[in-house]
Amino acid sequence: MAEPARRKDPDEREYQAPSLPSFTEWDKVGQIRGVLRSLEDGQFADAALLCTLMLRDDRIYGCSRIRFDGLAGIPIEWDPAQIRGRVTAKTQKISDDCEARWPGIVSPAALSQLVSWGRFIGIGVGEWAWEDATAEGEAAPVWTLRLKVWHPQFLEWDWTKRVYRLQTDGLEGDPTSDRYIELPRTDRDVHSDGRWVLYTPYGYEHAWYYGLVRTLAMPYLRRTWDTRDQARYNEIYGLMIRQIITPGTASSDAKTRLRNAVANMGSGGVVETPQTATEKWDVAIKSPGTPGHEVFISSLDRIDRCIGNAILGQGASGKTGASLGNSVEQQDESVRDDLRRADAGVYAVLREQGLWWWALHNYGDGSLAPTPRAALDPAEDETAKATARQTTIAAAEMAQRVPDVDVRQLLEDGGIPLVEITAGEEEDIGVPDLDITPSDVATVVKVNEVRASRALGPLLTPAGARDPDGDLTVAEFKAKRAAVIAAGVAAAEGQTTPQQESAPDATAEAATLSALGGGASLGLVLLRAAGTKPRRFRPKTAADRTAQRAMRAAQPQVAAEVEAVLSEVRAAASPDDLKARLLKRFADQDPAALAAVVEKAMLLADLEGRWDVTEGL
Repeated sequence: MAEPARRKDPDEREYQAPSLPSFTEWDKVGQIRGVLRSLEDGQFADAALLCTLMLRDDRIYGCSRIRFDGLAGIPIEWDPAQIRGRVTAKTQKISDDCEARWPGIVSPAALSQLVSWGRFIGIGVGEWAWEDATAEGEAAPVWTLRLKVWHPQFLEWDWTKRVYRLQTDGLEGDPTSDRYIELPRTDRDVHSDGRWVLYTPYGYEHAWYYGLVRTLAMPYLRRTWDTRDQARYNEIYGLMIRQIITPGTASSDAKTRLRNAVANMGSGGVVETPQTATEKWDVAIKSPGTPGHEVFISSLDRIDRCIGNAILGQGASGKTGASLGNSVEQQDESVRDDLRRADAGVYAVLREQGLWWWALHNYGDGSLAPTPRAALDPAEDETAKATARQTTIAAAEMAQRVPDVDVRQLLEDGGIPLVEITAGEEEDIGVPDLDITPSDVATVVKVNEVRASRALGPLLTPAGARDPDGDLTVAEFKAKRAAVIAAGVAAAEGQTTPQQESAPDATAEAATLSALGGGASLGLVLLRAAGTKPRRFRPKTAADRTAQRAMRAAQPQVAAEVEAVLSEVRAAASPDDLKARLLKRFADQDPAALAAVVEKAMLLADLEGRWDVTEGL
């Protein structure tokens, strides 16, 4: 048989980015349209540079930081991987290890950049930088990774192969390595190749058609023009116009001296204007006319709303208003909730294309990688939560008077914490499944052990003493009961029929189930005693504790009756015969002793239930 191929260790070398110009000064409609046409042809260089240029605009920069830096600032919750539908100690340990290393794996800046590029031009490209962090003396290798985000100006779409190609300067230290890299097709392999991350929130192909750059390019250009024109307007209306009045017969030198004096005049300037009977010199301030600044305010407000609609999903303009999700008066600069949740999908991409490989190289199985997710839902209102709990407790108090209501389930649904015991969890996921049958359990588990697992005391005799049969295994106990019953049947009848041959075993099973505390079936009781049920609950409420004590108190009272019923079952020849025997046997029975126990238990449960609920409040 061929040996499985060894897992290849990650390459610790990184690709180097080319040194290309990254600054532009596009401020004309034709230039912007040319950039967008290039992007629609699958060339990302100019569009990526335009995105960088647009971040000079304070409005676009501010809204972008609210959306993308805001996502990076949301706390992360971690979901460990599940094995056969449950979290094991090993997967929890892996999750804790990954959570501790996360700040070094994906920094807030890298996360913000990756999502920003994915939203602005349709794709964010990142490279995993691997490092062997194995400490001296460790047997197994320890690999760490770090996300490095690439500027998309080096990216293009290959229409022939339907892949993204990235221009690089090759691997560090390897001048012969390829400089044009075909990036993995994540539409076919969600795990990528362990080196490259492709975040394509709008899909793998034609993602650039939906990028924000196509929507924001023209508003950015208009806002640039309006800002420039408003500055020019302010210059004219702020300085006003100074008119120089000179005589027509004045010399050119005299006129020049006055003009220079007025032009260079500061806030407290003084200008000399000589006068004669025939010559007049003067300086006057002329208004350029009625101010028209409202047109700039209106235009900029509209552009600001357009930018807010595109980036934040709503017309945020900095005005006070009710933000999303609550009625608290805040600055209306929130990201629309559906956009926040869509952006948070980047964590699923990082898990599949990064943490999956981290788990593979460190733990041998990529499926063991935990799943990070943004904690987007706001914290619960503690006052409302306390009110809801009080309402649940009050309802539970009333429900105790109704026999068909599961009070414990009512409390759990209401978020009231109940004491529970967690069975031992599976430690090694490499152990194969074992088919454990009830008969397997019966050969190793003792009767008293099963009773203890069901919160019952040891097996007692009808007289109330400890029954030595409780130390037998369940299989031994059942066999002993079957032998006794079979001997009794043979002695009473003198011969057996096929139906009578099976009767001792069935009766013995019923007797064994009764000795173990009762239940739906002997097999189910044994499997639960073996720990196959994930959790079992310790009696928590006063009603549960009282019921348990009542069962123990009633056991001596009913033990004799149970044994009498079993003896009649063994002796009966038919169902009709059994019915007649039972009516005759218990015709004159006095139920006073058992009724007294039941009465005390009900009274005590009612009193302790009230005390339990009062303490909970």
